Amino acid sequence: MATSDVDICNRALSRLGTRATISALDENSTEARTVSIWYAATRDTLLRAHDWNFARRRVILADQGAAPTGWTFRYALPTDCIRLLRIVPASPEAGSARFEVAGDATSRFVLCDEPAAEAVYTARVDDPNLYDAGFASALVDQLAAHVAYPITQRTETAVRLAQLARAVLGEAMAADVNEAAPADGDRLPEWLAARA
Repeated sequence: MATSDVDICNRALSRLGTRATISALDENSTEARTVSIWYAATRDTLLRAHDWNFARRRVILADQGAAPTGWTFRYALPTDCIRLLRIVPASPEAGSARFEVAGDATSRFVLCDEPAAEAVYTARVDDPNLYDAGFASALVDQLAAHVAYPITQRTETAVRLAQLARAVLGEAMAADVNEAAPADGDRLPEWLAARA
């Protein structure tokens, strides 16, 4: 689905019941200024809300030297990481690998006890052409909900759009989950599967 940030913003603006559209996020109009304030933050919040298939990445983390007390390794957090989902354990039988995302004055990092740690994370995806159709629709509706009151000054429109946004997001998440096999960490333990 070829699209752009402006297309998504115009779809959101169309939900407001006005005829206003924009041709660029930096144009001098109330609509453009308002959607440009909310667009990136809304996108990133939706990316953090779910383990989206299109935004999932797997990488071996870069070692950052000595770890603080209580941890064996310190790794750089990928710069495009919106949400660290898990560290793949060296031994699959070990279950989930324990980790912590931390930071200091200059960077964010991952603390864990896994050598050559492989991270599975949600990336910041800012190319709308890569968005899943459900995610794009959820982004349109969530953005519309955020900008409804500042643009229309109508509370009932903002409330209605917020309710719609929640429903569309739930549908998009459900469809996304159904497009992938469960992760190993989501598999039922053998002893529990035997009881089913």
